[in-house]
Amino acid sequence: MFLYYNHRKIIYLCIFSIFLFGNAYAAVSGNKPEWPGTDLKGNACFKPKYQSTRILRDYNNSEHRQVYLPRVENSHFTKEIEMHVKSHPKDIVFTINAFPNHTRALYSMMRYELKYPRNARAEREWPAAECLLQRAIKFDPNNAKLYLLYGNYLKKKKKPEFAVKQYQDAISVNPKIPDLRLALGHLYFDLKRYNDAVEQAKLARDMGSKNMKLYRKLKAAGKWPNS
Repeated sequence: MFLYYNHRKIIYLCIFSIFLFGNAYAAVSGNKPEWPGTDLKGNACFKPKYQSTRILRDYNNSEHRQVYLPRVENSHFTKEIEMHVKSHPKDIVFTINAFPNHTRALYSMMRYELKYPRNARAEREWPAAECLLQRAIKFDPNNAKLYLLYGNYLKKKKKPEFAVKQYQDAISVNPKIPDLRLALGHLYFDLKRYNDAVEQAKLARDMGSKNMKLYRKLKAAGKWPNS
């Protein structure tokens, strides 16, 4: 009876320890996303092969940048790798896997996939740039830069209607950045949504933006009011 009681007690302690460890892990890693969404071909996003995801780090956290970031970047995100001079996409993906909201690495991966279309090996071994961007947004949903990056990528991939949604989400997160208004306004112009483009140009101007490119485009096209 005594042994049975102790056995049950040990089991309960183990379960309780696992519960505590799980909570501690979540507290350290923050939002621990899986691999949400689909790529632009409709395939489910997946974790990169041969890369474990343990504790995730925040690229905007000063402690994480100081303590953990050099360990990753010194081997997997040197300047040569970032600029695709001496690189393999797995190194860039490794960096993003550890720091999901690493904006420079995300931008590097975007440029890589725009330059080198995905082949059969890529489809097997590492997630598409759009999957990495979706995961970044899930990890850090209040970061307007991530929505902007995703919108820029979708625009370059000729998915303007999807890009509009990302720009709108960026503005929802931080409505006081005029460059976000201009990015959305330029996209509206490309979509021939001229009234919407004018609205965004005026909002950016009212926020103090001196960038006149969108205004000049609308003026030249005869779409600015009283032009």
